[in-house]
Amino acid sequence: MDIQLPDVSGLDVTRWLKDDETLKSIPIVAVTAFVLDDEKMLDAGCDGFISKPISVHSFMETIDRFVAEQGPNPAECELETAWSLKSQAANARG
Repeated sequence: MDIQLPDVSGLDVTRWLKDDETLKSIPIVAVTAFVLDDEKMLDAGCDGFISKPISVHSFMETIDRFVAEQGPNPAECELETAWSLKSQAANARG
């Protein structure tokens, strides 16, 4: 979540998302070039933050950490299972 959005604060948008029962479990990582108090971002509901300029390596590490904490996406698991079964059937046919 970019904290400095046009016309609205990213922290306000984060609060709105976290107040929505269907969306509140989605991790939100704040992205900002401004020096903000960590507590302010966490109090708004951000699950973490990254300072600009963004290092691709640290960005990917942060995203990987949140993806790992969330566990597998059921839709992706179903797709992987279907793909695996299709591969097995193709191999069986020779």
